[in-house]
Amino acid sequence: MGRHFDTLVELIKVAPESSRWLYPKEYYASLLAKTALFEFPMGAQEILPGTGKDQTQYNKYLGEYFDISHQYGKEFITPFDTTGIEDPDSVVILEPRSKGFRATLCYDSSSLVLLATADVTIDRPDENGKILVTTVPLYSLSYLEGVKLPNNTMCDNREGVNCAAQDFTTATISFLEEVVYIMDPANFIIEKETTQSRKLRERGKQHNKPAKTVMRPHYICLSEEDTRNFLRDTAKEPRPAHPVRGHWRSLLSPRYVNKQGQRIYIQQYFTGNGSIEGVGGWSYQVFVKEDPVTIHKYSR
Repeated sequence: MGRHFDTLVELIKVAPESSRWLYPKEYYASLLAKTALFEFPMGAQEILPGTGKDQTQYNKYLGEYFDISHQYGKEFITPFDTTGIEDPDSVVILEPRSKGFRATLCYDSSSLVLLATADVTIDRPDENGKILVTTVPLYSLSYLEGVKLPNNTMCDNREGVNCAAQDFTTATISFLEEVVYIMDPANFIIEKETTQSRKLRERGKQHNKPAKTVMRPHYICLSEEDTRNFLRDTAKEPRPAHPVRGHWRSLLSPRYVNKQGQRIYIQQYFTGNGSIEGVGGWSYQVFVKEDPVTIHKYSR
């Protein structure tokens, strides 16, 4: 993973100043440096089969996330202020603005690299579960020209390409569905980092500079069972601690006089130390979701 994000980092490094940038080149460098990057190993279309829900239940699941976001005073809750998600198709970065968000998409294929950036508004899914994304306006459809990447692909410069507009919308909607999965209290966020990256960061060598995936902390999201198996297979300690998933609970009993009918958030937790040394030069940090808007590193 990391191919699309790393392509974007490479663009920032090697693109000549004469290239036509949508925003100042420094904007993209700053954006990449502050992005909390997730590796998402599947496409958004694969989420539903793994949830055990039918389409109607899944549509409700998506809609409830928007309701929870509004309940907490947010248009759409993301794990971190500036969140990027790389799936097999592309990387999308969502950055909050004073109103709405700015989304940046990058993907590379065998023949081209696409960088697209637009300000967007996000609306609750319709009755068919389709999340509504509106670009306001679409500054962004541009293929950078004159940039030669290490894999010898060249970037072409064209604007207003219809397929690129569709790619932008599709990728952004996929990003939103992936965020809902990541923020589900049943799933755990784990930060992973190589020893080399950690040493450079501790020495201040990566301050405010865009770095490729292997040279930066980045994140994965796993179910309770997959988190337990992952830590068992990768941790140096023979019996690593394990997670306990969170969930939403509906208070239906009459004994809840003042709260009957309300849904409350039961936070997830972790047993043991949240910082774990792994094999192969990797280290891991488990995060827990205290509530829908509070995520923090777990420490005993």
